[in-house]
Amino acid sequence: MRGRDDILIARHGETRSNRESRYAGWSDEPLLPAGRAQARRLATSLRGVGVERIRTSGIRRARQTADLVSAVLGVPVLEDERLNELRMGPWEGLSEAEIGSRFPREYDTWCRRPHELRLPGRETLDDLAARVGPAFADSVGSGRRELLITHVAIVRLAMLLSQGQPLAHYKSITVPNCQMARVGASWVHDLIQADSRERLSRAASA
Repeated sequence: MRGRDDILIARHGETRSNRESRYAGWSDEPLLPAGRAQARRLATSLRGVGVERIRTSGIRRARQTADLVSAVLGVPVLEDERLNELRMGPWEGLSEAEIGSRFPREYDTWCRRPHELRLPGRETLDDLAARVGPAFADSVGSGRRELLITHVAIVRLAMLLSQGQPLAHYKSITVPNCQMARVGASWVHDLIQADSRERLSRAASA
């Protein structure tokens, strides 16, 4: 089954780290009251869109957003840790200013050539693409109209891949909290087809 031709995706609601320009990573940070209000507004805007299920990151701020949207739309929530935020390693919990001071060379690379950054304990953008690709494929092929609730890195990645843009453009995309984006799914269909070919090849050689 080919699945849908587009993907509905949104970043979680606002947190304190968002306000402080701090990298939250996989931290167990809750939504601010403003973030909860954003989630309810997102849900209201989705009435009539036909969302049948929400697939969410397992990180607290995303799960809270998903639960708030689910309560308004009356649809189930599926937790998928492949949609978790980019692992930030030693940068987790630090602000942009602190990272620039403690890791000046690496931070310069991140700002200018984000796809080239290599740092122990931190996922690369290629690592992230390899992790989240199968989650998108499962969503597109699920037979349901899903809303994906996740994090800034994953939304940026989906936008770039859907437009055929290189990961070098990662920092050029702005992703507001709780604003839904509709992105093309042709790149996900390519992943599904590539995986099918690989499985057939393995079966033939077994």
